[in-house]
Amino acid sequence: MTTFDELTDDVLSMLRGYVRSQESVTALNGSLNSTATTFTVDNGSRLGMGRAEIDDELVYIDAITTNSVALQPWGRGVDGTTAATHADNARVTFNPLFPRHYVKRAINDTIASMGVELKAKDVHTFTFLPATNTYQVPSNVKAVNQLTWKTVGPSGRWETVRRWQLDLQANATQYTTGKTVTVWDSIVPGRTVQVRYLKDPTLLSAGADTLTGTAGLPASCRDVVALGTAARLVSSVDVALLDPSSVQAGFFDERRQIGSASNVARTLYALFQQRLAEEVARFRDDLNTPIHYRK
Repeated sequence: MTTFDELTDDVLSMLRGYVRSQESVTALNGSLNSTATTFTVDNGSRLGMGRAEIDDELVYIDAITTNSVALQPWGRGVDGTTAATHADNARVTFNPLFPRHYVKRAINDTIASMGVELKAKDVHTFTFLPATNTYQVPSNVKAVNQLTWKTVGPSGRWETVRRWQLDLQANATQYTTGKTVTVWDSIVPGRTVQVRYLKDPTLLSAGADTLTGTAGLPASCRDVVALGTAARLVSSVDVALLDPSSVQAGFFDERRQIGSASNVARTLYALFQQRLAEEVARFRDDLNTPIHYRK
């Protein structure tokens, strides 16, 4: 399953293919806790005064003496990142063009925008009670696709509920989620009712969160998310005006005309839209048509 960290690596690999600028990288020599403002690296000559990235955290370097690095007193967790503990040999990148924190934020923005057309699927169950036909459903329900109930007997067959009604604006005083489903079919009391519903994709948080298990999107959406995220990020940087990190990168970048980043962003966005349309079509093909009576 594709993790948040793997998605981030996908996006960065895609962006580096367009930019060609070489980032200056070294590694921590020893672990680093979440409060220290000094640390040691393997090669201090690859760093300078300014921003550096350790894992997903941005720090601000004040001075470097050989391989010893001193940060500003406020230099941990800068630019909206979180100060964290880092292990020995963790990657240290000087002045990253696309910090991982921003890439991850853009990934979640892309997933949220995809959720307008591409919903995640989930299941909710409840026990059918005598003299009760209205039941609370989760607050993240956007639409109900199907209701079934487990019949009596060894076959364990799930019978389709034909008459039901979803209320997305139920009385919140009585039903805390503000959403209910009312069942009009005759169901044997004590049987389990299963509600298959659609919801917005869940945004990713931890690096180990997965596209399928956490966000609820198909594994085939991996490239869709990467394309949409890359289009968002590259549009904010004009490749022709980037400060090169190496002589070779400068040679290539100077040949690019002003506005080339906008052209790249449009190309990536067009590819994103095409792949998203394909995934939406596949999603609708796999979706049961919610044919039912309200009463």
